[in-house]
Amino acid sequence: MSADLLSSATTLRLSRPWLRPTTAVSLSAKCRSFAFKASSNMAGGQRPGAGNYEDAVRLVNARRRQARPQEFSSDSIAPKPSQTSSGTPGLRGTPSIVGMLEWLQALGHSMEAINKLNIIHVAGTKGKGSTCAFAESILRAHGRRTGFPRKTGLYTSPHLMLPEERIRINYEPLSPWLFATYFFEVNDRLPELEAKYDPSKNVVDRGPRFLQMFALFAFHVFIREKVDVAIIETHSGGQYDATNVVQNPIVTAISTLGMDHIDMLGPTIENIAWHKAGIFKAGAVALSAVQDQGPSKVLKERAIEKGEDVRFVQLDTRLPLDSLNLQPRVQRKNASLAVAAASAFLARIGPDPIKDLTDEDIAAGVEQFSWPGRFQTLAEGNMTWFLDSAHNNMSVEIAAEWFAQAGRSLQITYDESEGDKSAHTSETLAPLDRAWASIAAPGKVWHEPTIQGAIALARRLSIGETQTLITGSQHLVGPALKVLGWAPKPT
Repeated sequence: MSADLLSSATTLRLSRPWLRPTTAVSLSAKCRSFAFKASSNMAGGQRPGAGNYEDAVRLVNARRRQARPQEFSSDSIAPKPSQTSSGTPGLRGTPSIVGMLEWLQALGHSMEAINKLNIIHVAGTKGKGSTCAFAESILRAHGRRTGFPRKTGLYTSPHLMLPEERIRINYEPLSPWLFATYFFEVNDRLPELEAKYDPSKNVVDRGPRFLQMFALFAFHVFIREKVDVAIIETHSGGQYDATNVVQNPIVTAISTLGMDHIDMLGPTIENIAWHKAGIFKAGAVALSAVQDQGPSKVLKERAIEKGEDVRFVQLDTRLPLDSLNLQPRVQRKNASLAVAAASAFLARIGPDPIKDLTDEDIAAGVEQFSWPGRFQTLAEGNMTWFLDSAHNNMSVEIAAEWFAQAGRSLQITYDESEGDKSAHTSETLAPLDRAWASIAAPGKVWHEPTIQGAIALARRLSIGETQTLITGSQHLVGPALKVLGWAPKPT
């Protein structure tokens, strides 16, 4: 973290139980910090009149696994690593792709039906969700002008406030009624899913886990809705990801790679690149954001294995760089990858003579782009709230740089709840404890057990024009948006 960020009082500090006990440290007089554990009951709430919606949410949540196995499972169907790839494919637990074909068949969906969804498949460490959302928005803008695509499907994870946000048609999340209707079409065709996830059973017999269930759910919805394009974000990996059951995508794209989920995919960036590049397929366009030398080499090798050349996407000069939706600069990188993916998609299957993506399509797509919880600002009287669901070292750096542009009367609110122990956020945040302790005019660290309490305290302590950053995870940012009274607007 640079000295400029320290001088701007934009430093983040994270206290997590698995790092060290929570203790107070000295802060600048112009910066107060709030730490709290995110309340698990804030993420969604009972909504009357939604039919079987609550039952659907309860059943899908029952598929969550309590802990990830620490050894590679004997159930694995993982192929042996290629001799030409630099990264080696270590993985703990049963690959989540195991069982997906059987479950799709149980739902009555052939691989031909999956491939007819015209899939853009996106993996990566940072920015893959934004890349998916930009691609969907740009294609939707193109469709509004030309008539194709008429209907888009978007699958991303995790959700910010409500589970139906994971599956969208023309960017609109499923209604509670449709969510329940389609969910039970899936649930009722798979055996014995009333019971909680039982790891003692055979992989196929015990049924899909939480993310596998959502992937099956998304494929089912997109087939039933007859989408013209399905933009699919991987969960965490690539090669063994549940979404990688797709055999013939139209376009594959990899966003910025970094050190995340190393307990599953690591321990090196090359290992992670190997996993992410598993989405490359013969016959599909292979794209990537610009990467460091090590992962770039692995991506090239993995693409060649499939008979393809990966194209590393530079900044697209057609982007409206003055757009607020392209701040901070990292969003320009994500949008450029999205433009390349949308252009390649239209070139492959767009009807003549409307295969080309115009500058107007790009500008309209960027203008209507919305991805709540990522680089989001809300004005409230004398306060401006900055919200970003940064959850790893790379994300924290970017969030801090974005927040540094706000000014000097700052407060920082962050999540100290248990999170991804491999995220390496401590590498960014721990040195800042020492820096704060050395500053001459110490402030105070406040600890609040609830999101509501922390936001109320931030309001009470604000003096004049105050900017407050809320960051740490979507488990914090989503409920915080609810407390702040924010709700998404229909597109």
